[in-house]
Amino acid sequence: MDIIRSFLVDLKMRTTDRILELRQMNGDPKVEPRIIMMEDGGEVTVREANENDAREILEYLHRNADRFPFMINTADELEKNPTTEIRFIQAHHRSENCIMIVATHRMRIIGLLNCLGGQKRRTKHDAEFGLSVDADYFRKGVGSAMMDTLMHWAKNQSPLERLTLMVMHDNCGAIALYKRYGFIQEGIRHSAVKIDDAHYQNLIIMARWLRRKEG
Repeated sequence: MDIIRSFLVDLKMRTTDRILELRQMNGDPKVEPRIIMMEDGGEVTVREANENDAREILEYLHRNADRFPFMINTADELEKNPTTEIRFIQAHHRSENCIMIVATHRMRIIGLLNCLGGQKRRTKHDAEFGLSVDADYFRKGVGSAMMDTLMHWAKNQSPLERLTLMVMHDNCGAIALYKRYGFIQEGIRHSAVKIDDAHYQNLIIMARWLRRKEG
């Protein structure tokens, strides 16, 4: 028991030190960095994206675009300019109803969540987000960790009242994840994604209310 207790205390101290280090690296983040342990003992950090992530985010997207069947963009359609990506990250950080979250393992981005709030007075209460995880890290808790971070920020630090998303109809793992977080289906965009001349995908529209103001 003493050995186990000593191990847990040491793990907690190392995790706390790492979080403090991440705070210093990320300046004034919207969310506290989180560290999770995968079943194989690997350490994954979930935090807000910053300007230094721009090149790695582009590499992540290009690396997974054609490996991950549920991404809308193909590799040749993705942004290639890090300067443009930096502006995109900065815009998310400045806006009170937007956030970009990354998951990293050994300093490499393995997950990305992009939440974009409405930019008009009548839509700024609603945000649409998309989430992806590197194909090598499926079913390791990375998606759940990013969802935990998003939901905590959205509920406690943003002006958002609801979150929405669209997911391909046969992405069963993602749909199950969103349902666990209280999202329900609101509609279907039939054959909205054309994979090739013979195959189409419906997009399932899902949403969850965070708070609803009366009146």
